Amino acid sequence: MALLNADIPPIYCKVRKEYLYDFKKHQGESDECVIFGLTSMAGAATLFNIMLPNGAVFFRLPIAAFFQKHLDREQVRDMQVDELQLWNSFSYYPSVHMFNYLTSQRGKYFGKDKKEHFGEYLFTIDWCHPESNILKMSKGQALNDNDRLGWLQTLNRLAIEQSKNNSCVIVCSALKKSYRDILNNGIENHTKWVFLQGAFVLFYLVFFVLFHRLTGICGARFLTT
Repeated sequence: MALLNADIPPIYCKVRKEYLYDFKKHQGESDECVIFGLTSMAGAATLFNIMLPNGAVFFRLPIAAFFQKHLDREQVRDMQVDELQLWNSFSYYPSVHMFNYLTSQRGKYFGKDKKEHFGEYLFTIDWCHPESNILKMSKGQALNDNDRLGWLQTLNRLAIEQSKNNSCVIVCSALKKSYRDILNNGIENHTKWVFLQGAFVLFYLVFFVLFHRLTGICGARFLTT
């Protein structure tokens, strides 16, 4: 469980130095850094905390400040925050998970520019569970139906908000009708349920196609060999 700040697996990369000096100097320069944490404020872009080789620490930099360590600045197009992060943080309580199976996977996503961008899985940020659930899961305790109620209501609220301007896809283990009733609340006439059964790769590819066709804005999938 975390309030505002959360620890993440270290990411070795480069930072655009103008972000360190309020864009007042060092334009076009870069430096190596290690991203070691994130800051989550509801309704705002997720921000990241870094350390430079000289030990200097900087907090709350946007994802647009960074690029891959093995590249030179001239090789990387400067991208805006809304191109790289399509949603704001959902709460002040981020929970960071690293799924071992996905750590070796390459992936790509379709951005707002309608182009494919390649990358690697790093970690997952979960904002939807309430603080009490995060605390319980951090102790290895299973959630019961009462615990899941707030989580399901949060997903329903986010679906309603997202559906005002776009389509929305929720992917979760809503196997109980009572769970689906909560997720459906207020949007019953606009909801379609899709049950997917099969191997992990097939499941993910089918989900990707559905997501991309329904939203038309973005999606992500893992590349398999």
